[in-house]
Amino acid sequence: MRSAEGEQARRAERLEKNEKQKAFLDGLGAQLRSLITMSAPLQQHLSQRPSQRWIERRRLALLPPPLRALFVRAAAHRDALEPAIQVIIIGDLASAERLSSSRDSSAGQPLVEPLTPSKRRHSKLTTEEEEEREEAAGGDEPNAENAELEQHPLQVRVCIPSSEAAPSINLQFCCVPAQGLLAVHVDSHPADILINLLDGGCLSGDRGDLISPTSMSAEAAAELLLSLHPSVPYRWTQTLALELRAESEPRAFARVVRALTQRVKTRGALALQLEQLKAGDTTLPDSFSQEPVPPSALKCALRDWQQVNSIEELPSEVRQAAANSWGAETRGRSYFTATACRAEVILVLAVLIRAEYPRVRPSVLLRWRNRPPRVLAMPSVLAELAHPAALAVASKRSAEAFDMQLAHLEQEVNQACAFAGRVDNDYVLLEATNRLRRLLDVYIETDGGSGATAVCGSLCSRRVRGRDRRKPFIFVASQFDQSR
Repeated sequence: MRSAEGEQARRAERLEKNEKQKAFLDGLGAQLRSLITMSAPLQQHLSQRPSQRWIERRRLALLPPPLRALFVRAAAHRDALEPAIQVIIIGDLASAERLSSSRDSSAGQPLVEPLTPSKRRHSKLTTEEEEEREEAAGGDEPNAENAELEQHPLQVRVCIPSSEAAPSINLQFCCVPAQGLLAVHVDSHPADILINLLDGGCLSGDRGDLISPTSMSAEAAAELLLSLHPSVPYRWTQTLALELRAESEPRAFARVVRALTQRVKTRGALALQLEQLKAGDTTLPDSFSQEPVPPSALKCALRDWQQVNSIEELPSEVRQAAANSWGAETRGRSYFTATACRAEVILVLAVLIRAEYPRVRPSVLLRWRNRPPRVLAMPSVLAELAHPAALAVASKRSAEAFDMQLAHLEQEVNQACAFAGRVDNDYVLLEATNRLRRLLDVYIETDGGSGATAVCGSLCSRRVRGRDRRKPFIFVASQFDQSR
Protein backbone atom coordinates (compact mmCIF):
# COMPACT_ATOMS: atom_id res chain seq x y z
CA MET A 1 0.00 0.00 0.00
CA ARG A 2 2.77 2.40 0.92
CA SER A 3 4.57 1.72 -2.36
CA ALA A 4 1.38 2.38 -4.36
CA GLU A 5 0.75 5.62 -2.51
CA GLY A 6 4.34 6.69 -3.11
CA GLU A 7 4.04 5.90 -6.81
CA GLN A 8 0.88 8.01 -7.06
CA ALA A 9 2.59 10.88 -5.23
CA ARG A 10 5.56 10.76 -7.60
CA ARG A 11 3.21 10.62 -10.58
CA ALA A 12 1.26 13.64 -9.33
CA GLU A 13 4.52 15.49 -8.79
CA ARG A 14 5.66 14.75 -12.36
CA LEU A 15 2.31 15.86 -13.77
CA GLU A 16 2.48 19.11 -11.83
CA LYS A 17 6.02 19.70 -13.08
CA ASN A 18 4.98 19.01 -16.67
CA GLU A 19 2.07 21.42 -16.37
CA LYS A 20 4.40 24.16 -15.15
CA GLN A 21 6.80 23.53 -18.04
CA LYS A 22 3.91 23.52 -20.51
CA ALA A 23 2.63 26.83 -19.16
CA PHE A 24 6.13 28.26 -19.44
CA LEU A 25 6.50 27.09 -23.04
CA ASP A 26 3.04 28.37 -23.94
CA GLY A 27 3.93 31.82 -22.70
CA LEU A 28 7.40 31.80 -24.22
CA GLY A 29 6.10 32.76 -27.66
CA ALA A 30 4.36 35.85 -26.31
CA GLN A 31 7.46 36.83 -24.37
CA LEU A 32 9.65 36.46 -27.46
CA ARG A 33 7.24 38.58 -29.48
CA SER A 34 7.33 41.22 -26.75
CA LEU A 35 11.13 41.22 -26.78
CA ILE A 36 11.17 41.56 -30.57
CA THR A 37 8.73 44.47 -30.39
CA MET A 38 10.70 46.18 -27.60
CA SER A 39 14.04 45.74 -29.38
CA ALA A 40 12.76 46.96 -32.76
CA PRO A 41 13.58 50.68 -32.13
CA LEU A 42 17.08 49.76 -30.97
CA GLN A 43 17.66 47.59 -34.06
CA GLN A 44 16.50 50.41 -36.30
CA HIS A 45 18.79 52.88 -34.49
CA LEU A 46 21.76 50.51 -34.94
CA SER A 47 20.76 49.80 -38.57
CA GLN A 48 20.44 46.09 -37.82
CA ARG A 49 18.15 44.26 -40.21
CA PRO A 50 16.50 40.90 -39.52
CA SER A 51 18.16 38.04 -41.34
CA GLN A 52 16.47 36.49 -44.34
CA ARG A 53 16.23 33.16 -42.55
CA TRP A 54 14.44 34.77 -39.58
CA ILE A 55 11.92 36.52 -41.85
CA GLU A 56 11.30 33.29 -43.77
CA ARG A 57 10.71 31.27 -40.59
CA ARG A 58 8.31 33.87 -39.23
CA ARG A 59 6.16 33.80 -42.37
CA LEU A 60 6.56 30.09 -43.03
CA ALA A 61 4.16 29.11 -40.25
CA LEU A 62 1.39 31.17 -41.86
CA LEU A 63 1.54 29.37 -45.22
CA PRO A 64 -0.94 26.58 -46.07
CA PRO A 65 0.61 23.09 -46.39
CA PRO A 66 1.05 23.07 -50.23
CA LEU A 67 2.78 26.45 -50.27
CA ARG A 68 4.80 25.61 -47.16
CA ALA A 69 6.16 22.42 -48.72
CA LEU A 70 6.91 24.28 -51.95
CA PHE A 71 8.76 27.06 -50.11
CA VAL A 72 10.85 24.64 -48.05
CA ARG A 73 11.91 22.61 -51.10
CA ALA A 74 12.59 25.72 -53.22
CA ALA A 75 14.68 27.27 -50.43
CA ALA A 76 16.64 24.01 -50.04
CA HIS A 77 17.27 23.93 -53.80
CA ARG A 78 18.43 27.55 -53.65
CA ASP A 79 20.78 27.00 -50.73
CA ALA A 80 22.27 23.77 -52.08
CA LEU A 81 22.43 24.17 -55.87
CA GLU A 82 21.49 27.59 -57.26
CA PRO A 83 22.08 30.55 -54.93
CA ALA A 84 20.92 32.95 -57.64
CA ILE A 85 17.32 31.73 -57.30
CA GLN A 86 15.11 34.01 -55.20
CA VAL A 87 12.31 32.53 -53.05
CA ILE A 88 10.05 35.13 -51.46
CA ILE A 89 6.77 35.03 -49.51
CA ILE A 90 4.55 37.89 -50.64
CA GLY A 91 0.99 38.93 -49.89
CA ASP A 92 -1.07 40.34 -47.06
CA LEU A 93 0.74 39.22 -43.91
CA ALA A 94 -1.82 40.81 -41.56
CA SER A 95 -4.70 38.96 -43.22
CA ALA A 96 -2.76 35.70 -43.03
CA GLU A 97 -2.17 36.24 -39.29
CA ARG A 98 -5.86 36.98 -38.68
CA LEU A 99 -6.82 33.89 -40.71
CA SER A 100 -4.40 31.73 -38.74
CA SER A 101 -5.59 33.07 -35.37
CA SER A 102 -9.26 32.68 -36.31
CA ARG A 103 -8.71 29.07 -37.31
CA ASP A 104 -6.84 28.34 -34.11
CA SER A 105 -9.60 29.89 -31.99
CA SER A 106 -12.41 28.18 -33.89
CA ALA A 107 -10.73 24.78 -33.69
CA GLY A 108 -11.50 24.44 -29.98
CA GLN A 109 -15.05 25.79 -30.04
CA PRO A 110 -17.93 23.29 -30.18
CA LEU A 111 -20.33 23.70 -33.05
CA VAL A 112 -23.92 24.77 -32.35
CA GLU A 113 -26.12 21.74 -32.90
CA PRO A 114 -29.36 22.54 -34.76
CA LEU A 115 -32.61 21.30 -33.31
CA THR A 116 -34.21 18.32 -34.99
CA PRO A 117 -38.03 17.96 -35.07
CA SER A 118 -37.91 15.31 -32.33
CA LYS A 119 -35.76 17.49 -30.09
CA ARG A 120 -37.95 20.52 -30.81
CA ARG A 121 -40.98 18.71 -29.37
CA HIS A 122 -39.16 18.06 -26.07
CA SER A 123 -37.60 21.51 -25.93
CA LYS A 124 -39.04 24.25 -23.80
CA LEU A 125 -37.67 27.04 -26.01
CA THR A 126 -40.06 29.43 -27.63
CA THR A 127 -40.47 29.67 -31.38
CA GLU A 128 -38.39 32.85 -31.57
CA GLU A 129 -35.59 31.27 -29.55
CA GLU A 130 -35.65 28.21 -31.81
CA GLU A 131 -35.39 30.39 -34.92
CA GLU A 132 -32.49 32.35 -33.40
CA ARG A 133 -30.72 29.11 -32.56
CA GLU A 134 -31.25 27.71 -36.06
CA GLU A 135 -29.92 30.95 -37.56
CA ALA A 136 -26.85 30.67 -35.32
CA ALA A 137 -26.35 27.10 -36.45
CA GLY A 138 -26.77 27.76 -40.17
CA GLY A 139 -25.82 31.38 -40.47
CA ASP A 140 -22.23 30.61 -41.50
CA GLU A 141 -23.16 28.40 -44.49
CA PRO A 142 -22.61 31.10 -47.13
CA ASN A 143 -19.26 31.96 -45.53
CA ALA A 144 -18.34 28.28 -45.53
CA GLU A 145 -19.15 28.06 -49.23
CA ASN A 146 -16.96 31.08 -49.89
CA ALA A 147 -14.18 29.56 -47.79
CA GLU A 148 -14.18 26.52 -50.07
CA LEU A 149 -13.13 28.77 -52.98
CA GLU A 150 -11.15 31.38 -51.04
CA GLN A 151 -7.54 31.96 -52.03
CA HIS A 152 -4.93 32.24 -49.28
CA PRO A 153 -3.64 35.82 -48.81
CA LEU A 154 0.01 34.73 -49.00
CA GLN A 155 1.83 33.59 -52.13
CA VAL A 156 5.27 32.20 -52.93
CA ARG A 157 7.31 33.95 -55.60
CA VAL A 158 10.22 32.12 -57.24
CA CYS A 159 12.62 34.03 -59.53
CA ILE A 160 14.78 31.76 -61.68
CA PRO A 161 17.60 33.53 -63.56
CA SER A 162 17.93 32.68 -67.24
CA SER A 163 21.26 31.78 -68.75
CA GLU A 164 20.22 33.28 -72.08
CA ALA A 165 19.48 36.88 -73.02
CA ALA A 166 15.85 36.30 -72.02
CA PRO A 167 14.56 37.85 -68.76
CA SER A 168 14.37 35.88 -65.53
CA ILE A 169 11.51 33.45 -65.02
CA ASN A 170 9.24 34.91 -62.34
CA LEU A 171 6.80 32.31 -61.02
CA GLN A 172 4.07 33.16 -58.52
CA PHE A 173 2.36 30.27 -56.72
CA CYS A 174 -0.97 30.65 -54.91
CA CYS A 175 -3.16 28.16 -53.10
CA VAL A 176 -6.79 27.42 -52.23
CA PRO A 177 -6.33 25.72 -48.81
CA ALA A 178 -9.81 24.17 -48.62
CA GLN A 179 -9.21 22.29 -51.90
CA GLY A 180 -5.48 21.79 -51.51
CA LEU A 181 -5.17 23.36 -54.95
CA LEU A 182 -1.89 24.88 -56.12
CA ALA A 183 -1.88 27.36 -59.03
CA VAL A 184 0.87 29.32 -60.76
CA HIS A 185 1.38 32.09 -63.28
CA VAL A 186 4.40 33.71 -64.90
CA ASP A 187 4.66 37.46 -65.46
CA SER A 188 7.96 37.70 -67.36
CA HIS A 189 7.24 35.33 -70.27
CA PRO A 190 4.21 34.26 -72.33
CA ALA A 191 1.71 32.27 -70.30
CA ASP A 192 1.89 29.27 -72.63
CA ILE A 193 5.44 28.58 -71.44
CA LEU A 194 3.85 26.67 -68.51
CA ILE A 195 1.46 24.55 -70.59
CA ASN A 196 2.22 20.83 -70.42
CA LEU A 197 5.54 21.58 -68.78
CA LEU A 198 6.35 18.08 -67.51
CA ASP A 199 4.18 16.03 -69.91
CA GLY A 200 5.56 17.02 -73.28
CA GLY A 201 4.48 13.85 -75.07
CA CYS A 202 0.81 14.20 -74.15
CA LEU A 203 -1.01 15.80 -77.06
CA SER A 204 -4.18 16.23 -74.98
CA GLY A 205 -2.36 19.04 -73.20
CA ASP A 206 -2.13 20.24 -69.62
CA ARG A 207 -3.74 23.66 -70.00
CA GLY A 208 -5.08 24.03 -66.46
CA ASP A 209 -8.75 24.11 -67.47
CA LEU A 210 -9.63 20.91 -65.60
CA ILE A 211 -9.64 20.35 -61.83
CA SER A 212 -9.16 16.67 -61.14
CA PRO A 213 -9.95 14.92 -58.92
CA THR A 214 -12.83 17.11 -57.78
CA SER A 215 -15.96 16.75 -55.71
CA MET A 216 -17.43 20.13 -56.67
CA SER A 217 -19.93 20.89 -59.37
CA ALA A 218 -19.03 22.20 -62.80
CA GLU A 219 -20.30 25.68 -61.88
CA ALA A 220 -18.17 25.76 -58.71
CA ALA A 221 -15.12 24.55 -60.64
CA ALA A 222 -15.61 27.27 -63.26
CA GLU A 223 -15.97 29.88 -60.50
CA LEU A 224 -12.81 28.59 -58.85
CA LEU A 225 -10.82 28.83 -62.10
CA LEU A 226 -12.10 32.37 -62.60
CA SER A 227 -11.17 33.41 -59.06
CA LEU A 228 -7.62 32.11 -59.50
CA HIS A 229 -6.97 34.17 -62.65
CA PRO A 230 -4.27 34.92 -63.77
CA SER A 231 -2.93 31.87 -61.93
CA VAL A 232 -3.75 28.49 -63.46
CA PRO A 233 -3.97 25.12 -61.63
CA TYR A 234 -1.98 23.03 -64.12
CA ARG A 235 -1.89 19.30 -63.66
CA TRP A 236 1.87 19.38 -63.13
CA THR A 237 1.46 21.83 -60.22
CA GLN A 238 -0.92 19.43 -58.45
CA THR A 239 1.53 16.57 -59.00
CA LEU A 240 4.33 18.78 -57.70
CA ALA A 241 2.33 19.66 -54.56
CA LEU A 242 1.66 15.98 -53.81
CA GLU A 243 5.29 15.02 -54.33
CA LEU A 244 6.56 17.86 -52.16
CA ARG A 245 4.20 17.13 -49.27
CA ALA A 246 4.77 13.36 -49.41
CA GLU A 247 8.52 13.85 -49.99
CA SER A 248 8.32 10.99 -52.48
CA GLU A 249 10.47 12.73 -55.09
CA PRO A 250 13.48 14.62 -53.67
CA ARG A 251 14.23 16.33 -56.99
CA ALA A 252 10.68 17.37 -57.86
CA PHE A 253 11.37 21.11 -57.70
CA ALA A 254 14.71 20.71 -59.47
CA ARG A 255 12.87 18.97 -62.31
CA VAL A 256 10.57 21.98 -62.69
CA VAL A 257 13.52 24.41 -62.73
CA ARG A 258 15.31 22.33 -65.34
CA ALA A 259 12.22 22.07 -67.56
CA LEU A 260 11.57 25.83 -67.38
CA THR A 261 15.13 26.84 -68.20
CA GLN A 262 15.20 24.40 -71.10
CA ARG A 263 11.93 25.77 -72.45
CA VAL A 264 13.22 29.35 -72.27
CA LYS A 265 16.34 28.26 -74.16
CA THR A 266 14.17 26.55 -76.76
CA ARG A 267 11.99 29.64 -77.18
CA GLY A 268 15.09 31.69 -77.87
CA ALA A 269 16.24 29.24 -80.53
CA LEU A 270 12.74 29.19 -82.02
CA ALA A 271 12.67 32.99 -82.29
CA LEU A 272 15.94 32.90 -84.23
CA GLN A 273 14.55 30.26 -86.57
CA LEU A 274 11.42 32.29 -87.28
CA GLU A 275 13.50 35.33 -88.18
CA GLN A 276 15.61 33.16 -90.44
CA LEU A 277 12.58 31.64 -92.15
CA LYS A 278 11.13 35.09 -92.83
CA ALA A 279 14.19 35.69 -94.96
CA GLY A 280 13.68 32.37 -96.77
CA ASP A 281 16.84 30.87 -95.27
CA THR A 282 16.68 27.24 -94.07
CA THR A 283 20.40 26.73 -93.40
CA LEU A 284 20.91 24.53 -90.35
CA PRO A 285 23.52 25.36 -87.68
CA ASP A 286 26.75 23.39 -87.54
CA SER A 287 25.69 21.76 -84.26
CA PHE A 288 22.76 20.07 -85.96
CA SER A 289 23.85 16.84 -87.68
CA GLN A 290 22.20 16.65 -91.07
CA GLU A 291 20.93 13.90 -93.28
CA PRO A 292 22.83 13.10 -96.49
CA VAL A 293 22.26 16.03 -98.85
CA PRO A 294 23.03 16.53 -102.53
CA PRO A 295 26.16 18.48 -103.47
CA SER A 296 24.27 20.90 -105.72
CA ALA A 297 22.34 23.89 -104.38
CA LEU A 298 18.64 23.55 -103.70
CA LYS A 299 16.41 24.89 -106.47
CA CYS A 300 13.22 25.14 -104.42
CA ALA A 301 12.77 28.43 -102.53
CA LEU A 302 10.82 29.20 -99.35
CA ARG A 303 8.80 32.42 -99.53
CA ASP A 304 6.16 34.46 -97.67
CA TRP A 305 6.74 32.96 -94.22
CA GLN A 306 4.35 34.63 -91.78
CA GLN A 307 2.39 33.95 -88.60
CA VAL A 308 -1.42 33.98 -88.44
CA ASN A 309 -3.68 34.15 -85.40
CA SER A 310 -6.04 31.28 -86.15
CA ILE A 311 -6.88 28.53 -88.61
CA GLU A 312 -9.41 30.82 -90.30
CA GLU A 313 -6.56 33.08 -91.43
CA LEU A 314 -4.66 30.29 -93.19
CA PRO A 315 -4.70 30.15 -97.01
CA SER A 316 -7.80 28.58 -98.54
CA GLU A 317 -5.82 25.62 -99.90
CA VAL A 318 -4.92 24.33 -96.40
CA ARG A 319 -7.67 25.82 -94.23
CA GLN A 320 -10.07 22.89 -94.28
CA ALA A 321 -7.32 20.31 -93.89
CA ALA A 322 -5.95 22.22 -90.88
CA ALA A 323 -9.39 22.39 -89.24
CA ASN A 324 -9.86 18.64 -89.70
CA SER A 325 -6.37 17.67 -88.52
CA TRP A 326 -5.65 20.14 -85.73
CA GLY A 327 -9.07 20.84 -84.22
CA ALA A 328 -10.37 24.07 -82.73
CA GLU A 329 -8.05 24.33 -79.70
CA THR A 330 -5.94 27.51 -79.82
CA ARG A 331 -4.24 27.79 -76.40
CA GLY A 332 -0.54 27.10 -76.53
CA ARG A 333 -0.53 26.92 -80.34
CA SER A 334 1.10 29.07 -83.03
CA TYR A 335 0.13 28.93 -86.71
CA PHE A 336 2.40 29.80 -89.63
CA THR A 337 2.05 29.70 -93.38
CA ALA A 338 4.46 29.94 -96.33
CA THR A 339 4.93 28.79 -99.93
CA ALA A 340 7.60 26.55 -101.44
CA CYS A 341 8.20 27.57 -105.06
CA ARG A 342 10.19 26.32 -108.01
CA ALA A 343 9.50 27.91 -111.40
CA GLU A 344 5.74 27.74 -111.92
CA VAL A 345 5.16 25.14 -109.19
CA ILE A 346 3.79 26.55 -105.91
CA LEU A 347 3.23 24.42 -102.81
CA VAL A 348 1.33 25.97 -99.85
CA LEU A 349 2.32 24.83 -96.38
CA ALA A 350 0.72 25.41 -92.97
CA VAL A 351 2.76 24.78 -89.81
CA LEU A 352 1.46 24.22 -86.27
CA ILE A 353 3.93 24.72 -83.39
CA ARG A 354 2.71 23.62 -79.97
CA ALA A 355 3.89 24.84 -76.60
CA GLU A 356 5.69 21.52 -76.06
CA TYR A 357 8.11 22.20 -78.94
CA PRO A 358 10.54 20.56 -79.63
CA ARG A 359 9.44 17.51 -77.65
CA VAL A 360 6.39 17.54 -79.90
CA ARG A 361 7.49 18.12 -83.50
CA PRO A 362 5.88 20.83 -85.65
CA SER A 363 2.95 19.59 -87.72
CA VAL A 364 3.17 20.48 -91.43
CA LEU A 365 0.30 20.35 -93.94
CA LEU A 366 0.96 20.58 -97.69
CA ARG A 367 -1.43 21.47 -100.54
CA TRP A 368 -0.83 22.45 -104.15
CA ARG A 369 -1.55 25.91 -105.49
CA ASN A 370 0.09 25.26 -108.88
CA ARG A 371 0.71 21.57 -109.45
CA PRO A 372 3.68 20.32 -111.48
CA PRO A 373 2.84 18.91 -114.91
CA ARG A 374 2.26 15.19 -114.95
CA VAL A 375 5.15 13.41 -116.62
CA LEU A 376 3.47 10.06 -117.03
CA ALA A 377 0.71 10.24 -119.61
CA MET A 378 -1.65 7.52 -120.76
CA PRO A 379 0.05 5.09 -123.15
CA SER A 380 -0.85 5.69 -126.78
CA VAL A 381 -2.24 2.18 -127.18
CA LEU A 382 -4.74 2.74 -124.37
CA ALA A 383 -5.52 6.27 -125.54
CA GLU A 384 -6.63 4.92 -128.92
CA LEU A 385 -9.08 2.55 -127.23
CA ALA A 386 -10.63 5.20 -124.97
CA HIS A 387 -13.55 7.41 -125.99
CA PRO A 388 -12.64 11.11 -126.53
CA ALA A 389 -15.31 12.18 -124.02
CA ALA A 390 -13.78 9.90 -121.40
CA LEU A 391 -10.33 11.32 -122.07
CA ALA A 392 -11.68 14.86 -121.70
CA VAL A 393 -13.32 14.05 -118.35
CA ALA A 394 -10.18 12.29 -117.13
CA SER A 395 -8.04 15.29 -118.11
CA LYS A 396 -10.43 17.66 -116.33
CA ARG A 397 -10.62 15.62 -113.14
CA SER A 398 -6.93 14.75 -112.97
CA ALA A 399 -6.13 18.02 -111.23
CA GLU A 400 -8.74 17.27 -108.54
CA ALA A 401 -7.54 13.74 -107.83
CA PHE A 402 -5.89 13.03 -104.48
CA ASP A 403 -2.12 13.12 -104.79
CA MET A 404 -0.68 10.11 -102.97
CA GLN A 405 2.85 11.28 -103.74
CA LEU A 406 2.17 14.59 -101.99
CA ALA A 407 0.79 12.69 -98.99
CA HIS A 408 4.01 10.67 -98.92
CA LEU A 409 6.03 13.92 -99.11
CA GLU A 410 4.05 15.35 -96.18
CA GLN A 411 4.70 12.20 -94.17
CA GLU A 412 8.45 12.42 -94.85
CA VAL A 413 8.54 16.05 -93.70
CA ASN A 414 6.61 15.38 -90.48
CA GLN A 415 8.43 12.29 -89.31
CA ALA A 416 11.51 12.46 -87.10
CA CYS A 417 14.92 12.00 -88.66
CA ALA A 418 16.04 8.39 -88.83
CA PHE A 419 19.77 9.21 -88.68
CA ALA A 420 21.91 9.32 -85.55
CA GLY A 421 24.39 11.90 -84.30
CA ARG A 422 22.02 14.78 -83.51
CA VAL A 423 23.45 17.31 -81.09
CA ASP A 424 21.00 20.21 -80.96
CA ASN A 425 17.31 19.29 -80.92
CA ASP A 426 15.95 22.86 -80.76
CA TYR A 427 16.16 23.36 -84.53
CA VAL A 428 13.66 20.73 -85.69
CA LEU A 429 11.52 23.45 -87.35
CA LEU A 430 14.43 24.56 -89.51
CA GLU A 431 15.23 20.92 -90.24
CA ALA A 432 11.65 20.24 -91.40
CA THR A 433 11.57 23.22 -93.78
CA ASN A 434 15.01 22.38 -95.12
CA ARG A 435 13.93 18.81 -95.80
CA LEU A 436 10.79 20.10 -97.52
CA ARG A 437 12.86 22.10 -100.00
CA ARG A 438 15.05 19.09 -100.80
CA LEU A 439 12.16 16.68 -101.20
CA LEU A 440 10.15 19.07 -103.38
CA ASP A 441 13.12 19.13 -105.77
CA VAL A 442 12.98 15.33 -105.80
CA TYR A 443 9.22 15.38 -106.40
CA ILE A 444 9.50 17.68 -109.42
CA GLU A 445 12.53 16.07 -111.05
CA THR A 446 11.53 12.40 -110.73
CA ASP A 447 9.04 10.67 -112.93
CA GLY A 448 8.16 7.82 -110.59
CA GLY A 449 10.17 5.18 -112.45
CA SER A 450 11.89 2.28 -110.72
CA GLY A 451 15.44 2.35 -109.39
CA ALA A 452 17.62 5.24 -108.28
CA THR A 453 17.19 8.65 -109.88
CA ALA A 454 19.66 11.54 -110.12
CA VAL A 455 18.48 14.77 -108.45
CA CYS A 456 20.64 17.82 -107.71
CA GLY A 457 23.84 15.91 -108.37
CA SER A 458 23.06 12.93 -106.13
CA LEU A 459 21.32 9.61 -106.47
CA CYS A 460 17.95 9.20 -104.74
CA SER A 461 16.49 5.94 -103.61
CA ARG A 462 13.59 4.54 -101.58
CA ARG A 463 13.52 3.13 -98.08
CA VAL A 464 12.66 -0.39 -99.29
CA ARG A 465 13.50 -2.42 -102.37
CA GLY A 466 11.09 -4.15 -104.70
CA ARG A 467 7.95 -2.87 -106.39
CA ASP A 468 7.31 0.54 -104.97
CA ARG A 469 5.52 3.39 -106.76
CA ARG A 470 6.56 6.00 -104.23
CA LYS A 471 9.08 8.66 -105.15
CA PRO A 472 12.76 8.20 -104.15
CA PHE A 473 12.99 10.68 -101.28
CA ILE A 474 16.23 9.26 -99.78
CA PHE A 475 19.58 10.67 -100.88
CA VAL A 476 22.46 8.18 -101.12
CA ALA A 477 25.52 10.03 -99.83
CA SER A 478 28.09 7.57 -101.20
CA GLN A 479 26.71 7.52 -104.76
CA PHE A 480 26.82 10.93 -106.36
CA ASP A 481 25.86 11.27 -110.00
CA GLN A 482 29.06 12.37 -111.78
CA SER A 483 27.25 13.09 -115.06
CA ARG A 484 25.90 16.43 -113.78
